[in-house]
Amino acid sequence: MFARLLLAAALLAATPAVAQTRPADPLVAVGDWIGKFAALSAEPASAAAACGPQLNSVIGARDAAAARAAAVQVRPCTDRIRAAYRRSAEALGQFPPMPAELRAAALRFDPDRLIESQRVQFAAAVDYMDQLDLLLAKVAADDRAGAVQLLPKVRAGAGILIDGTILPLRAFQAAARFGFTRNGLELRIVAAEAAKLTLTGPMSRAGVDIGKALGALVPRATQATAGVRTSWEQDKVALRALGGGGAAMDPLLDIATPLVGDMASAGDQMVSALQQAARRPVVPPAEALALLNALNRNEIMIAKSIQGFAQTLQTIGK
Repeated sequence: MFARLLLAAALLAATPAVAQTRPADPLVAVGDWIGKFAALSAEPASAAAACGPQLNSVIGARDAAAARAAAVQVRPCTDRIRAAYRRSAEALGQFPPMPAELRAAALRFDPDRLIESQRVQFAAAVDYMDQLDLLLAKVAADDRAGAVQLLPKVRAGAGILIDGTILPLRAFQAAARFGFTRNGLELRIVAAEAAKLTLTGPMSRAGVDIGKALGALVPRATQATAGVRTSWEQDKVALRALGGGGAAMDPLLDIATPLVGDMASAGDQMVSALQQAARRPVVPPAEALALLNALNRNEIMIAKSIQGFAQTLQTIGK
């Protein structure tokens, strides 16, 4: 599962047009820098999302013949992901550091560490895609022994990729000005951690031995979902203040309230999926795949809600 970092970052830089006559806010400038940084991940994230259904067809193949056919079909798609990561890595090499005057407003994250972490992650992503392509080639050739030999390295690479998404999400949390956004980002972090468990946990023929670990994520997801709802009332007060008071922000609130509701609904579904998968110590393969799909589906819902809010906030008053 690949985090949609650009959509989360958009909210950090968003400032209502009705408030743009006020002095420049360093936090907004920090959000703008993070948004540009996050845009480096947009192309590979989109490429990966487009390949999701085809990759699922390989994982969920009913028999060896179906797996071979699916592996052949998906390889051009994974080639596009690999090429996107290489282009993003090149762009990162030209990315400017955060200006010194903004670093005090960066709060609880280190922008230099963020860039270095992304550099390592992009390099790991290219290596992962190389290993995945080798694995798909083995599956397509019905080389079961070769596929089994490569699988541990591919699974470890997936864990590295997921780890690389969590640090930026934590940085966005530190810079986010609205509580519902911070809680929505916490849901995305929980989703990333659950996906990592599912993709890298101890495996056997019966499934993945992660039920207890998934169960430990349920309280965090439950709390974050409740936080999306409860913080929205406070966030509405802050938004009205940003708009100069009065009813200037009412059009935004009318649009945003259903979006926040969608985000909370996605959290509810994420909690339900985690609870379902955590019913037994070993999660069967079909249920593990169902969990990954549920995590991805609800992450998309959260990302769309944040994007819709950010776009509306930027246009109010124009």
